[in-house]
Amino acid sequence: MSNTQDLFTTALIGTRRREVKPAGDNTPLGQAISRFQPQNKAELLLGIVAINSIFRAAGGGVPGTDWVVPSGHPADQSPTVAPEAVQRLKQILEGKFQNILPEWLELLQQCQRRVPEEFLPAVLEFGLQHLPVQRVLSREMIGERGKYLAQLNPNWGYVLGMIDESVWQFGSKAQRLHYLRQVRKFDPQKATEMLTAVWTNEAPEVRVEFLDTLSIGLNIGDEPFLESALDDKDERVQYNAASMLGRLPNSALVARMHARLDPILSLEQVPVRGFGGSASSPRPTPSGEALKPEKLPNWSNGLRSALGESGKTSEEPESVQASGRIGDTSPSNPTSGWASSRPGSAPSAPFRPSTNTPPATRAAVMVKLPENLDQNMKRDGVRAIPSRIPSDRTSEKHQWLRYMVAFVPPEYWRRKFDLNFPDLIEAAKAGNAGPSLIGGWQTAARYFQDEDMIEALLDTVINPVSSFGVFGGYQIDVRSLIASLSPQRRESFLQQSFTKRAPLAFDRQGLIMLECCTHSWSRDFSLFICQQIGASLTMTNVNQIWSRRRVASGGALTDTTWSWWSWFGLYIAPEAAEQIESMLSPLRTIVPVFSEVLLMFIELLRFRSEMRKELGL
Repeated sequence: MSNTQDLFTTALIGTRRREVKPAGDNTPLGQAISRFQPQNKAELLLGIVAINSIFRAAGGGVPGTDWVVPSGHPADQSPTVAPEAVQRLKQILEGKFQNILPEWLELLQQCQRRVPEEFLPAVLEFGLQHLPVQRVLSREMIGERGKYLAQLNPNWGYVLGMIDESVWQFGSKAQRLHYLRQVRKFDPQKATEMLTAVWTNEAPEVRVEFLDTLSIGLNIGDEPFLESALDDKDERVQYNAASMLGRLPNSALVARMHARLDPILSLEQVPVRGFGGSASSPRPTPSGEALKPEKLPNWSNGLRSALGESGKTSEEPESVQASGRIGDTSPSNPTSGWASSRPGSAPSAPFRPSTNTPPATRAAVMVKLPENLDQNMKRDGVRAIPSRIPSDRTSEKHQWLRYMVAFVPPEYWRRKFDLNFPDLIEAAKAGNAGPSLIGGWQTAARYFQDEDMIEALLDTVINPVSSFGVFGGYQIDVRSLIASLSPQRRESFLQQSFTKRAPLAFDRQGLIMLECCTHSWSRDFSLFICQQIGASLTMTNVNQIWSRRRVASGGALTDTTWSWWSWFGLYIAPEAAEQIESMLSPLRTIVPVFSEVLLMFIELLRFRSEMRKELGL
């Protein structure tokens, strides 16, 4: 323990995690340290530091480390790229479309070539600062000389997967977290065993972050460790452990959630308000509580009198509004109550439904909310999770329900009620806990990657443009749901949605959806999107359609405008570049304000297309 670096490391990570041992040699320094008798580990460390300082001041020096000069590198056998591709790489590293370097490296991997020697230091250093490059760069791309350089510079060791195992014992929290993630990628079981060995010695905030690493390669073998973490005293650790277990369809926690939900759920037939039969059925509010007549706003009283006590108010569900009902002024219903009350028309008698008409009903998922939060529920992480919308005043019981629903595979609901997902969502709307059920379903759909339910949920908040992203006061995470779809399903769904939303397909909401497409787009999808955007640019309210990336005053384009277009150009299929150029070039004269950005965008597409040709792809 006389080595200065060892002393410094121990002081950083603390004597609790690293044992302090006096030097055992027979040198004057070792003998002086061995005669020191401290009361605890901290005193021992400070005493060793003090004795070292005195020894150094007296001219004794400090033991150092001998450096070994590495031997030369073997010659590279794999071929490098053509001169045109070398020039292209130089342009990228100098700042021209720098964000396409990961794509250039991926293409390099496909054609089985390596980075030119003169650019190895620049590429390795660039990867150190940019994670997308670091994830793509491999041993094969850098060749033998690149491996040699990476061994000389510890900062470049990431490309070789070189991680010093001592980091797990002596490193900082960030270093240990990075090391654990790397081990988890290649050997999940070993990472879990490492966590088990140190778990009780770690601080709560460290346990929370370490537990998150289990999301990498999560499997049923992690269940025993995660079940034990449910007993952790820290609620954050307990919640994270429950979240992990909830993603395992065959875990005991999911079975326990099934057992809790089964007795409190039922599918019932409830009257549709505004049709024959009783209209006194309470309409569920976002919190699931019935909206009683006395709670209706004052302005509704006159409307209720005009329509009759059984009449339809403007608060009716959308499914009722779509039919020929009271207040429908469409040509298909010229005798509606609204038409008869126009100025100058003769008054008509209030509408009253026939008592002989059988009541219209619809399916509704009804929930008997749990009365109390027992200890077992608390252990499984059930808790109140408030909505991110300030106006959402959902009760705690509904928040418990939302949590439990999130950990049940969507297929459970389809089997239990024998309904497809669109019908199931409609039944939830008609019931007494719609927002809570739908809030939990969106989490479950992502956890269990159920694309049918994801699309059904997205349909509830995307296709009705006026209610984008919101259902019953609960925010639907549109971005996460779209990102959870496979690329093929994502493109198909968005293409249908953009078609329905035309001509305002690329308003602010449309751009949010498009930003979720962080995959390589197919040729057909690339052409479709460019065609739609081209059409939107010619509209008179173009500044409002592109409100997320506004055009600055005076016609100059802001940096954020180009940042969106440059991002957009990263995912377009390069083979469609020529068609897109011919499609968008005429818009430079039609919409002069976008002339500059369109020119840069077309240049980016050309750059990517030529880059592929130079690499022989």
